[in-house]
Amino acid sequence: MIRIILAGAAVALLTTSCQMKTGNEVKKEEQKQMDIKQDINFPLETSFTNDYLVKNFWKANYDSAGEKLAYYVILPKNVKATKVEPELVKTLGLTIIGQYSTIDQGAYMEVQVAYESLSTKIQPSEWLGDKLKTMNETILKQHLITAKNGEKYLDVLTAKKMKDGNDIISRLTVLKSDLNYFTIKTSCARKDYKSLAGTMQHISSNWGLKS
Repeated sequence: MIRIILAGAAVALLTTSCQMKTGNEVKKEEQKQMDIKQDINFPLETSFTNDYLVKNFWKANYDSAGEKLAYYVILPKNVKATKVEPELVKTLGLTIIGQYSTIDQGAYMEVQVAYESLSTKIQPSEWLGDKLKTMNETILKQHLITAKNGEKYLDVLTAKKMKDGNDIISRLTVLKSDLNYFTIKTSCARKDYKSLAGTMQHISSNWGLKS
C-alpha cells in the first residue's frame, strides 16, 4: 500500500538527498524514467459511460476545514475517506484537507486534496510545478490548460521512486480561489496504473471548489 503520499514525500526527499549515486546508477534511473514515459497512458477524456459512472462512483462533499476550503470530488465507490481533519505538512507548505483510499481488494489507490494560502498571486500552473519539485516528483506527461481569464492550470502525470524500490504513479491537477491554491493527487503503484489510468483521470478532472 502507498500510505500518505504527500506527507511521506518530505521524508523521502530528505532521505534521497543524503544518498550518493554513481554515474551508472544515475544513467540507469534516467533510462528507466524514459521507458516509463514512452509506455504510459495519459488519457485526457473520460471513457466511462453515464450508466457506468452512476453505478460505480459517488460524490464526496468536504467542508471539515471550513466554508472557504469546501470542495467536492467524484470517487469510485470502493474509495472512501480515511482522514478529513486538516493536517499541515510544514516541509511542503501544504495542508492536507482530505485523504481517501481503496477499501476492498481491488487495485490500491490513494487520493489526497491539499491547499496552500499565498500572500501574492501566481499562476496556478507555476504553483503546482513548484510543489512537484519540492515533493521530488518526476514529470512524465502534462497538459497545460489556459482559462478565459488567462490563468494557466496544469494537469500532470508524475513518477516517484519509493524507498522500497517501487515506482508510484500520480496524477495531479490544480484549482485556485482568491489566494488559496488547491491540488488533488491520485496515486497508485506503477503495476496497477494501466488498470487505473481512466479512473485517475476521471477523479482529477471531476472535482471543484464550493466557495
